[in-house]
Amino acid sequence: MKCLYCGQKEGIYPLKQWNKDEIEYYCEDHIKQAEKFNEKQKRAFYEYYKNELHRSWLSPKSRELWEKIHKETATPKSRE
Repeated sequence: MKCLYCGQKEGIYPLKQWNKDEIEYYCEDHIKQAEKFNEKQKRAFYEYYKNELHRSWLSPKSRELWEKIHKETATPKSRE
């Protein structure tokens, strides 16, 4: 395993992609950047398909993913 950005092989951290069952790996210098990009992509997907007409274009699998994100977004997280 090596960082997807720079190729470093030590100090590697896993990051699950929001829309796939894939794990990508990043070094300490790039993990935060990758997390921000991953979250930005997820938000853009969610916001675009909030429109019911746009959502009607989604495949069943993608619509299921949108619904899952919607439930996560609509459910307030408890504070401990």
